[in-house]
Amino acid sequence: MAMTASVQLKGASKKFKLADTVKKYTLRDYGFQEGKQGNFEFERVVTASFNDSREVLFKMKVNSSLDGFSMTVTNLNGMQVVNVYKNDSMAPLQEAVERLQADMVAMGILEEIV
Repeated sequence: MAMTASVQLKGASKKFKLADTVKKYTLRDYGFQEGKQGNFEFERVVTASFNDSREVLFKMKVNSSLDGFSMTVTNLNGMQVVNVYKNDSMAPLQEAVERLQADMVAMGILEEIV
């Protein structure tokens, strides 16, 4: 995954960038793991609801200088990108991913680009 200043998930209309106020300790507090080279990685299994068997993996990486990042939604083994915006049957997963992104915005990690 190439790290860029702004990212848009496949099929999504919203575009995000790292918040100007993001700090390394904020990423650690949110659950990002710091790698050997100083990059931060975050992975979270996303389900539409407690009793729904459909799951995807939300992955995000932030470089050590906090000026570039990547964000994808993949299948559970992380090998294939999943477009949760492609049809109406994926709407519950789409809402779950958007809730996670909204939480990151509220925590000062991401900022939505208008």
